[in-house]
Amino acid sequence: MMMRRRQIACIGLSTDETFRYTVARAIRLAERRPVLIDLTSCLHGEDSRFTGHYRMGEHVCHMALGDGRLEQLHGSMSVYCRLICTSQHSIIGDQHRHGLRCAERFCETLLDTDFFDFAVNPWTSGWSNGVRPIHYRELAELGLQVPAYLVTNDAERARSFITEYGEVIVKSTSHHRTIARRFAPEMYEKLELLAYSPAVFQQAILGPDVRIHVVGSECHSLGIETQADDYRYPRGQRVRFFKVTPPKAISALCIAATGHFGLHFSGIDFKVCARTGKWYCLEVNPMPGYSGYDRKLSGAISAALVRLLEAGTAQEVRD
Repeated sequence: MMMRRRQIACIGLSTDETFRYTVARAIRLAERRPVLIDLTSCLHGEDSRFTGHYRMGEHVCHMALGDGRLEQLHGSMSVYCRLICTSQHSIIGDQHRHGLRCAERFCETLLDTDFFDFAVNPWTSGWSNGVRPIHYRELAELGLQVPAYLVTNDAERARSFITEYGEVIVKSTSHHRTIARRFAPEMYEKLELLAYSPAVFQQAILGPDVRIHVVGSECHSLGIETQADDYRYPRGQRVRFFKVTPPKAISALCIAATGHFGLHFSGIDFKVCARTGKWYCLEVNPMPGYSGYDRKLSGAISAALVRLLEAGTAQEVRD
């Protein structure tokens, strides 16, 4: 007897391109139409209201959003949640910001209390991504090769590291998206600014980038070649994307690392040394913005994500 696939709930903000893309793919691919909780609706009308109760032994919650819609969430659903704390940064009125923040916190509570049987990704999973020294140490302990690095607010220590490694990448310590830049001689005079905020200095690995998305126990990989320091911000440089098959050992480590961080879905960044062929792991992203990669892989990532959510298990799910 074929088990019925779980209904999917998507929680996030329609102003976020990745969330919009995921919802569109879920509508197209899922057996049952997903429940959409668009938190940007809290920017319009009255503040959101929430009620909860049990019915026939099943955990049920009603969520009334600012646009007047009443959505019913069941604990038996699988949930894709992408909360990016837009309420803290949006240029909106205080009343509407309060409504959006209340909605975000309510959804955080649902995830934090295991309301849903299966969530991609569970709340607080992958937290070490926002604390670079801990994150890099964990990656190394898992068996992934990590470039030499230094996280410091000491200008002298930074100078010593740069002298030792020569080719160095510098980037922010923040868990928010940051631009990676090659350290240049004219940047020496700015090192004293480290006293106000630390930075990450990392040995530059010369060679192509590889982004591996892990979905359950599947890996979907894409190689990237460019002369730019950061392929996401090429600044006029040509960027070439190509399909790549990682070594089996690397794929196995990616799946293991994803599970270690409590994730079911991750985006893992590598640099492959052109000289030695070694794979160096840069980070495991717990909330990957994957839509651009997915388009280049003919929708393979989102198709695997929908299958994973409908199955409600991290085990490999195939058609």
